[in-house]
Amino acid sequence: TFRLVELLPGAASEPIACQLSEVAIGTRQTYEAISYCWGDPHDKTVIRCNEKQLRIPSTLAAALRGLRLGDRSRHLWADAICINQSDPRDKAMQVPHMRDIYSRSQRTLVWLGTMEDAGTARISLASRTCIRLSIPIIGLADRRK
Repeated sequence: TFRLVELLPGAASEPIACQLSEVAIGTRQTYEAISYCWGDPHDKTVIRCNEKQLRIPSTLAAALRGLRLGDRSRHLWADAICINQSDPRDKAMQVPHMRDIYSRSQRTLVWLGTMEDAGTARISLASRTCIRLSIPIIGLADRRK
């Protein structure tokens, strides 16, 4: 089995709330995987998960805030929530399934951060346009040759 997180709807200013559930590997479950940078391992934010407090990387909290829908839940897989980071046995069991988890997801959402993130390099207009239009940036470089 692996875990999925149901990100509950809410406004950007509201606290993040989610529900964690177990799913059998191979089950037809629609979800999106999140790829993000962990950042400073000491920079944590508290969210509500299954009605309990859960400390997650602040970069993931920002991603959840940015990806949260206002009117409906979103089913996601995010390693810092779906794998128990304080349990070496759980990590040893879950990490080998990550390839399958990502490949079975409906899509992988890549969170690059917010423009307010300290140390974030500015993203060029061309790159932002490619990201918005889902154009592979590598494809642009290939056309220049």
